[in-house]
Amino acid sequence: MQQKEIKLLIVDDNTEYLDAMKLYLDRESGISVVGLLDNGSKVLPFLQNNTVDVVLLDLMMPGMDGMGVLRTLQNAQLHHRPNIIVSSIASSTYLIPQLFHLGATAFLAKPIPMSDVVAKIRAFAVTNNTPPDGRPTGDYENLPHETVGAD
Repeated sequence: MQQKEIKLLIVDDNTEYLDAMKLYLDRESGISVVGLLDNGSKVLPFLQNNTVDVVLLDLMMPGMDGMGVLRTLQNAQLHHRPNIIVSSIASSTYLIPQLFHLGATAFLAKPIPMSDVVAKIRAFAVTNNTPPDGRPTGDYENLPHETVGAD
């Protein structure tokens, strides 16, 4: 039986990083990069018009940062709510719980080996983050939250 292809959206203001991620992930079977966005303000319109399983979201971006994206998505009406893996060079014991409270599924501290990124994408693609009414519950305690590479 063939597994469903994972639809991935990558959001990062570093266009070289976006290009490198796409190049690497295009070689991974079962993962399809369906969007590359360089600004957090573009995420909600993209998700309203496309089905995405996982969003790989940079935390620190000009304009709307990753926290802003999470806040926006918390109140958004979406047909399908993707799991969100936040990545950043910044990590703290204060920041990470905030990300989970806002709906992040996982946090990856940069730099992180690509094999670990792929493993997390695959792991969190199987968890459905869409409540029955399509609205976030604000309570994500039942999701398998993970922090990788952070102290």
